[in-house]
Amino acid sequence: MELLFLGHSLLDFYPRDSIGNWKIRNVAKQGTIAKEGWNLLVEDPKILTNSNAVLVMYGINEIYYQMKEEMVMDYLERILQVIKDHRVDLPIILSSIIQTPETQRIKPAKIQRLNDQINQLAQDYGAYLLTWQAFYNSEGFIREEYTLDGIHLTAKGYQLFDHVLLQLLRVI
Repeated sequence: MELLFLGHSLLDFYPRDSIGNWKIRNVAKQGTIAKEGWNLLVEDPKILTNSNAVLVMYGINEIYYQMKEEMVMDYLERILQVIKDHRVDLPIILSSIIQTPETQRIKPAKIQRLNDQINQLAQDYGAYLLTWQAFYNSEGFIREEYTLDGIHLTAKGYQLFDHVLLQLLRVI
């Protein structure tokens, strides 16, 4: 079984080449945005050919770069549409955006608005939704032991990520 990782640094830095009985094909890239993921799929849809599922994770860099919410959602939808156009039967896991405390560039309210739209997009496309609730403290932000900087995961964070992702992969 092959799981395609399509997204940003949280996937790019994933420390293993497999999870459970799934071999990971990782085309994620640090600093990337959904538009670049869409371009990759349009230019080389063959990357979907041998995959048994795909994990799509974008959004936090767009927020950091202060891009409009509509642009994030437009390209996420384009990604899902390209996947469905080429592999209608391919299970898709769509990740919500990890909630992090406010910084000058990252606003929790914007993350929540996008996550609400991502949830709806997952429903519209029959995708599985990867959520981050297991990572959060009582204030709704990622716990310090799971993150290096509020976004990127520690070794313990990736262990919990494995658990959350494996739960989704078991139902595919």
